[in-house]
Amino acid sequence: MEIAAADVARILDLYTRGMYLQAYQFGTSFAPLLEWEGTAARLLAGRLARQVGAPRLSRWHMIKAYRGQPSHPEAIYYHARYYLERHNLLASWRFLRARNDAANDAAPELRADLFSLHAFIAARLRDFGQSERWLQRALELTPDRPWIHVERAACLEFAERYEEALASARRAMELRPYFRPAVQSAAQLLLTMDRDAEALELLTEAVQRIECAAVVTQLAALQDELGKHEDSRRSYDRFAELSPLMEEEVLQWLAARRSDILYDLGDLESSRQQALQAGDGFHKTVSERLARVSPSAKRVVLEGLERLPRPLPQMIPAALVIIRRYWQKGEPIPDDDPFRLDVPLEYQERRWAEQGGWIVREFTATPASLHALIDASVPVALGVVEATFAQLQAIAGYDQHKDILLFRDPTERHLGEMMLDPLLERFKSNGPRALIMLPPTEAGRLDGIDLPDAPLYEMVYELHRAMEVFNRDAASDALARLQAAAPEHRLAMHARYMLARYDAHNVEQLDAIDALLKRFPDDPTFLLARVTCLRELDRRDERLELLRRLSDQPTADLVFAQQYAQEMAPDARQHRA
Repeated sequence: MEIAAADVARILDLYTRGMYLQAYQFGTSFAPLLEWEGTAARLLAGRLARQVGAPRLSRWHMIKAYRGQPSHPEAIYYHARYYLERHNLLASWRFLRARNDAANDAAPELRADLFSLHAFIAARLRDFGQSERWLQRALELTPDRPWIHVERAACLEFAERYEEALASARRAMELRPYFRPAVQSAAQLLLTMDRDAEALELLTEAVQRIECAAVVTQLAALQDELGKHEDSRRSYDRFAELSPLMEEEVLQWLAARRSDILYDLGDLESSRQQALQAGDGFHKTVSERLARVSPSAKRVVLEGLERLPRPLPQMIPAALVIIRRYWQKGEPIPDDDPFRLDVPLEYQERRWAEQGGWIVREFTATPASLHALIDASVPVALGVVEATFAQLQAIAGYDQHKDILLFRDPTERHLGEMMLDPLLERFKSNGPRALIMLPPTEAGRLDGIDLPDAPLYEMVYELHRAMEVFNRDAASDALARLQAAAPEHRLAMHARYMLARYDAHNVEQLDAIDALLKRFPDDPTFLLARVTCLRELDRRDERLELLRRLSDQPTADLVFAQQYAQEMAPDARQHRA
């Protein structure tokens, strides 16, 4: 249905003032959003649908608007943002650059929006010089357009220039009071700078002035973080009121948030009921766990395991910094033992942790060991190893009602949650390896706690230390003692591989990796190591067959498809493949 231009203008005015619910109610008095036709009406319907809980309908309208009139500058702008959301930065950039001429005939406001989108993408790609040039072009066209100042705030935030970013967001709010994107930007920046009270005041005031579910979501999350769980519950109820067109994915998201809040309020049964409505995945498992909670189950969270202030450490694993700050708040973090690219990461992590005479232990994580350490107020760094990267997670607690671990991300305000049993199963080829570090004065906390495989990890550490100082005999002795103590243990097999790498003995490396793959046939790190060994041995046919098989597996890491493509690239007959 075609919506009259005058009615579109009225709806747009309500939308611009942040009165999304009123805009939706007025607009649907003519026809449901799904039935709106015409480029201008579709673009407005797409913007409005997103604000009232229908992101899929929003994307559908934006795509239809662009396909119906691909030369329309505003349709181009929103299609570029669609590329950002559904594809990637480079795809969006290429799309915009291929349509530069379309901006020439656009109104100054829309040209400025297109320029600022270029700036946003450039900043995301960390080309801050080019980003600033695009922003200046936009500001020359429309110096008082609030949206340009919001985009500038985002670009400055990517550059970690937080005070300037906040000033830009506030400038947008001066130009248009309670401008929704500016409110969200300013609130996020205030939280990044640990100015919680100001963020809470801004969001509380904003939700009384505009009808915006997204702002209510920010407020609810902050209220939950600050322990205002009942206020947060009411905010999520308000979110539902402001989202009359909620699609399935939004309904499931809201059920998950309500489940979390009700759990915090101690209403386990209501939390379980909401979790049942949150779709498959994490919350489905939560609902199953809450249906059979043991009376002895408990939740333990370590106070003082805090997120890191900006700027974040560039080379030192954040989890180790978080744990050292837990024990010694306010003390400088040692940085005189830099991490190197030519030394195994797990060895460098331990070596750094031991600075200052600290007690460090490595062990294989089990539910019993993790729970016992947290009960003793000892945080744990848990290793997560993927095909192309590895990192430590700072474990801050556990919850036996949900059977989860709680972890502290270096930048997030909320503690993250991970299912314990699936985690241990997924990373069993790596242990998963866990590490604890504590000052010598706190050594008594470890009394009576069993740390599985800790003696074996000590021998692995000796092996690494010997290799670092080129003491081949000491390294060989450490490996021999490890193999004698636990000949079939994964650590013994992996240590054999590490020494073979040190020796550049490709045949021995491959034999050691094949022994590990018999135990863990689907482990991507070992498979990737096997590909490397086959390359060093110039066994190309075998390598190609392995990469082909792995690339055909839908769940395999994409690094195998990438390497397979690189192997085929020199052969013109294989370019299509």
